[in-house]
Amino acid sequence: MRDLMKDHGGYEHNGQSLRIVDDLERHYLPRFPGLNVTQEVRYGLMKHRTDYDKPLFKGLIERVGPSLEAQVANLADEISYNAHDVDDGLFSGLLKPVEARESGLFRQAEEFALANVPAGEDDLVRYQIVRRLKDMQVTDLLQWSARRLKEEDFAGPEAVQAFEGPAVIDFSPEFKEMVKGLKVMLYNKLYMNRTVRRGLEKSTRFMKQMFERYVSEPYLMPGGFHKRVTSGERVHRVVCDYIAGMTDRYALEQYKKLFDPDTW
Repeated sequence: MRDLMKDHGGYEHNGQSLRIVDDLERHYLPRFPGLNVTQEVRYGLMKHRTDYDKPLFKGLIERVGPSLEAQVANLADEISYNAHDVDDGLFSGLLKPVEARESGLFRQAEEFALANVPAGEDDLVRYQIVRRLKDMQVTDLLQWSARRLKEEDFAGPEAVQAFEGPAVIDFSPEFKEMVKGLKVMLYNKLYMNRTVRRGLEKSTRFMKQMFERYVSEPYLMPGGFHKRVTSGERVHRVVCDYIAGMTDRYALEQYKKLFDPDTW
């Protein structure tokens, strides 16, 4: 989506989240678009980012730093994604245990699982590995963050947001390196797997085809989106909003309706 929108105002995941609560959700009177959320929530959405995100709304970001809640959400996502990607990789067979053992964190989790699960219970071993990965990350995060909060002794939320040092909610430096090793292993052994890359390339092609079709024929979108175009909104932004809000299953259904002659 980022490439498709680069000449039409840009696209960024967190910016789209803010756009949803500010503009797209309509639960109040017409003169009050969006949701009635606090500024803290809005700042949290923009600062809740990954290493790869570059927020669109620079002015909002520059005024304050992330709240403690936003920092927690950021790390909670990372913990969940890493653990469940390991689970998906092992379950699908795309990630082999011998490859995963390149990560010291995975080795520790596997050793714990094998020591606590009877032989032959492969599914249970996988479950315990994932559970242990979460446990280790959450435990270190809680312990290090509690230490940092005690050291900084913030006077209140404003002091947290004005703080210019490193994130307060974080892993310990040593453990952070282990998490980095887990992510590097996942990137090299799972995300770059030929089957995964082939699926990504296919989904990217599907999205591009859908985007271009809706731009050229916006009446194919549901009435609310089509009406926005006929009311004068930029068609590329409306199509972007529509596709960005799709689930994977819904996107596949709509793709078939657009391009499969046997699907109506």
